[in-house]
Amino acid sequence: MTQNYIGAPITRKEDARFLTGRATYLDDIKRPGMLHAAILRSPHAHARIISIDTKEALSMPGVSAVITYNDLPASIQPIPVRIFNLPGLERCLQYPLAGDKVRYTGDPVAVVVAENRYIAEDALEVIAVDYEPLPAVADVREGLKDDVVLHDEAGTNLTGSTTLNVGDVDQAFSNAEYTRKEEFHTHRHTGNPLETRGLVAEYDAGTGQLSVWGPTKVPHFNRNILSNQLDMDRENIHFFEPDVGGGFGIRGEFYPEDFLVPFAAIRVGKPVKWVEDRMEHLMAANHSREVRCQVEIAAKKDGTLLGIRADIYGDMGAYVRTHGCVVPALTAGMLTGPYRIPSYRANINCVMTNKTGTGTYRGPGLYEGAFIRERML
Repeated sequence: MTQNYIGAPITRKEDARFLTGRATYLDDIKRPGMLHAAILRSPHAHARIISIDTKEALSMPGVSAVITYNDLPASIQPIPVRIFNLPGLERCLQYPLAGDKVRYTGDPVAVVVAENRYIAEDALEVIAVDYEPLPAVADVREGLKDDVVLHDEAGTNLTGSTTLNVGDVDQAFSNAEYTRKEEFHTHRHTGNPLETRGLVAEYDAGTGQLSVWGPTKVPHFNRNILSNQLDMDRENIHFFEPDVGGGFGIRGEFYPEDFLVPFAAIRVGKPVKWVEDRMEHLMAANHSREVRCQVEIAAKKDGTLLGIRADIYGDMGAYVRTHGCVVPALTAGMLTGPYRIPSYRANINCVMTNKTGTGTYRGPGLYEGAFIRERML
């Protein structure tokens, strides 16, 4: 069969609607009787929740519902890992709303559903949360001391570890004529697309059908999670993808809001829209890239590489999200790059800190591995 695609320019089908202002993004979607959600987020990096008083918020005109952890189904489960799982990571997963503790600035505490976003945000202001601030961990080096443990059930902040090993690394270093050891740190990034995250959810109680609009790279995985969380047949859940204003990795995720908005729509019996503002995005959408690496190289005097050994510590943030240990694992996988290195060992460690959870961003591990490797060479 003849084809004319390879080596030929392909006309983009979507350009006309973008260039003429006819694209449909999430915030363009309007449903009959639609309400709006706003999310109360923790102002503390680490604190115990003593009490939450929502009575004043519920009494405000235009407020339809206020949802806290105690309003969630008794069967609610934490959000599972999708890829790059390790034994132990399951001890540090995130529930859609914080229950007894908040663990990062931006941790969702409550949801208000109201006639419009303005009323919803005003209602957030009168929810009274009594917090008991706790010491916070902001660096993996502090986290490894376990003076402050984020998840009591884990008993440690070193929540998962594994080793990647090729060849005889110890022998390579024994034979080396030159060795050098350094430590590198890559800081945090976030995708920060022009369009922030958002969802519209609508539930038809008569048919049992749930419709969800919102940009997501993994609709089938997200539908499976939502089905489990809501105890609903997955065939009754329908995802619709509007036009997307950028992603850069942060949309391939199931966030707390991916449960909270559909749950709110079912609870109030009306469509619900939530669109995060930029401040929310910087606090709540996945961060990425933060890795600390102690690396040592072995070589001959002529520059021939014999081996590399590395201890890689991935800053996971406060919770393990659906991408698991993707950043430290891919950093280890890409650390050797295009060079012939016969022996290589990387110890991969996932460490919890009181910061936003992490995931993918623009080639996770590639930048980190190249940054470390090329500076060593």
